[in-house]
Amino acid sequence: MRKGQHKKNLTDGECNNLVQHLLTRCTSSGKLPKGVAEDMGKLFDCTPTTVRRIWRRASVDLSDSKTICATVHQRKKGQSGRKRMYTDIPERIQA
Repeated sequence: MRKGQHKKNLTDGECNNLVQHLLTRCTSSGKLPKGVAEDMGKLFDCTPTTVRRIWRRASVDLSDSKTICATVHQRKKGQSGRKRMYTDIPERIQA
């Protein structure tokens, strides 16, 4: 994918598949070997930076200090759009 091109965001299923593929390629210490992010980026049609960001979000560390994250879902839902001005509208109406 060339620099400057915009691609649709990865779905939750694609993110989970990406983490599963990365788990098969990681070392025993939980690190990715050189070139794996580029290979997975080509396989999933995303940038290597996106692959590394998803890997970091998965919190994969196989040395017992961290565990594998349950989900690596998108964090956009509920975080985008216009923010609510008043969250206590029913209380304001009754008062």
